[in-house]
Amino acid sequence: MARKYKEFVLKKDFLGMLRAGANIYYMAKMAIPRGTSVQDAGAQFQGITTKEFQAKLLARADGLVDKIKQREGYWNG
Repeated sequence: MARKYKEFVLKKDFLGMLRAGANIYYMAKMAIPRGTSVQDAGAQFQGITTKEFQAKLLARADGLVDKIKQREGYWNG
């Protein structure tokens, strides 16, 4: 398994690493020095492009300020 995991790292295959049991927080720390943003990795997890992933994030943000105000400044996602 260690060899397979090494291949995932070298190929920047974050979904492969996740499926092999990697911790999501460890993977986030690994992404940046390898020229991959956390958003790139998130897009890879979902099988979409980074631009599509960013659009999904922005769409989820619509109305967020109002939602936070309704909850008296608290948001849990």
